[in-house]
Amino acid sequence: MRCAWLIALSLLVLSSCDRAEEAPPPVAPVAGAPPVAEAASIITFTEEELIAILRLSPVPPVPPDPTNQYADDERAATLGHRLFFDARLSANGQVSCATCHDPKRSFSDPKPLAVGIGEGSRHAPALVNPAHQPWFNWDGRADTLWAQAIRPLTTDIEMGATASHIAAVVERDPDLRNQYEALFFTLIRDVPATIHMVNVAKAIAAYERKLVFADAPFDVFVAGLRREPEGDLRAISRDAKLGLKLFIGRANCVACHAGPTFSDGAFHSVRIAPLVGEPKDAGRFAGVELAKADPFNAASTYSDARASPLAQRLEFLIRTSADWGRFKTPTLRNVAITPPYMHQGQKATLRDVLAHYSTFEDAIPPGHDALDGQEMLLRPLALTPDEVDQLLAFLESLTSPPRDAQWIHPPEH
Repeated sequence: MRCAWLIALSLLVLSSCDRAEEAPPPVAPVAGAPPVAEAASIITFTEEELIAILRLSPVPPVPPDPTNQYADDERAATLGHRLFFDARLSANGQVSCATCHDPKRSFSDPKPLAVGIGEGSRHAPALVNPAHQPWFNWDGRADTLWAQAIRPLTTDIEMGATASHIAAVVERDPDLRNQYEALFFTLIRDVPATIHMVNVAKAIAAYERKLVFADAPFDVFVAGLRREPEGDLRAISRDAKLGLKLFIGRANCVACHAGPTFSDGAFHSVRIAPLVGEPKDAGRFAGVELAKADPFNAASTYSDARASPLAQRLEFLIRTSADWGRFKTPTLRNVAITPPYMHQGQKATLRDVLAHYSTFEDAIPPGHDALDGQEMLLRPLALTPDEVDQLLAFLESLTSPPRDAQWIHPPEH
């Protein structure tokens, strides 16, 4: 059954015109055709398109994480804020979480491959609305935000620390120790260092939950479609509106970049060639087993809710041969300012990314097991130059500052 309010929107709101510099935008009458000059600038959406658009905004509240009892504790976020920027946590004292997640770039990395103590084999993804992700890392090897934080802390080529080193850093800094002990418990030596490391990771996760990017021009536009006071149908350009029609229509980007996070949270192969040589990264195929075997996963003794739905997912998690070479769909929020792109940073610009989907030139062949539907949908889009510009304009409309700016700057000690 069609909703009356949606029909009203299509009649009264969809004839939206771009912002003029001096005058308010013209409004097409409900009945009859608008003047020819005015009609040329009007972009309309069908009822089906409207439904698809309204599913893309607003960003919902950050979901709970019962496996981390400190997830929404302000004291934990404040401590995690300090720890995120603290290079002393690394083995050589020179690498922090912010090394690969630059707050000036929406917590992204300008390098194709992450460089900590050594060079990694994958690109460091942007931390944009990270708490909304169901799985973490390109292969989903971590099932919670705090479990993900442990891996870069302890991986040799990233920060290379041990649990003992991390505990010692906290213990030796009086201010850091006071914050830690006020939140957790006294740093006594008969408590295993691993417990302290997990607490540090949970504090970092509490901080990362504060990294909310949700107020882009696109969101303002959608609020206008909903006829909300903070909305404005002129918030995005005519080209961006045409790009939006492509995004949810012929280009079908929304098949994977779905919902307000612009990611389905799933794993796909988009047939992107590796930086060098033949494809050797197993992606999700390896990530499934790594998640199940992770000693810090949601079902582990370090979890604060071992029987929660987050933990129960692991019981039913299986891998198939079709998972080989699949990687997580990244968010498109702030994508215009977080290059390079793909799991190895193979594409330097968004225009390069759209060229890949437009032509599939130099793409690797589909996997022989990719017959379960999603990857078989991939076909060259044959985008025109104007359509590329329109999609770029739409993607740029997804850029927003953090909702709370205090969290993007290194804390003052």
